[in-house]
Amino acid sequence: MNLFMTIMTPIILLAFGVSLVYYLVIFPREKDERRSRILQIASEKAYLVLVFSIAVCILLGRIPSLSFEGETFKNGIVLCIAISGIVYSGITVYYNRKI
Repeated sequence: MNLFMTIMTPIILLAFGVSLVYYLVIFPREKDERRSRILQIASEKAYLVLVFSIAVCILLGRIPSLSFEGETFKNGIVLCIAISGIVYSGITVYYNRKI
């Protein structure tokens, strides 16, 4: 599983870096209802993804035939957080172009 995190760490850092650059450069700077609505929608969806994915990790940890514990469980939680951040960024980009 160490190879998994060796590959995932640069991908996660790249995704968060790209989302940070997008937020600082392209996202609207003026504080208006549009910006607030976009961030609210993105936060709601990303939170739902995070809760659902952590629940799946916990359920997988409860199945005795799977060895989803310890380091593997920690990697799963990190992956859940990363997926939630990527969903947040993706929804922000999508709604920024749509609205």
